[in-house]
Amino acid sequence: MSIGPRISLLRFSSRHAPALEPWQEHCRRVIGGPAPTYGLPTDVAVPSIVVWQLLSLNNRILARSALLYPGVDNAEERVERLVAASARIETHLVSNETRNLFGWFASISGVPVMTASRWFVTERDRRNSLELAVASLAVATVQPGTRSVRPERGRR
Repeated sequence: MSIGPRISLLRFSSRHAPALEPWQEHCRRVIGGPAPTYGLPTDVAVPSIVVWQLLSLNNRILARSALLYPGVDNAEERVERLVAASARIETHLVSNETRNLFGWFASISGVPVMTASRWFVTERDRRNSLELAVASLAVATVQPGTRSVRPERGRR
């Protein structure tokens, strides 16, 4: 078991899985467009879609993946590279003007890689969240394995 921040991988059955929709919608609102895909072919079915979340020691979600990955191996490799490249992160502050909320996302070489886990009601909370997420990413370990996210109850 790791001590300190860690990255947990979540696996969805497809890019159209109902449980993935809120994740993608949050990403669209924060980065201003659809969640980018890393090596995810648009015309070919992939066995699963993987995303990640950055967790604190007490299991609080600090940040989310802005990318969708085609499978566990691809996600693990890319997340390890992201942790190694964390010093190159560029941060972007965003606002939801209609609801007066604050958010952020981070990119590397212009590609969004990480978003705030939620919207914040104060600028101070947004800045604290961003600082903690960036600092935690630099020392995070990737938790082995994935957690499958099942479809909504009652759906099979």
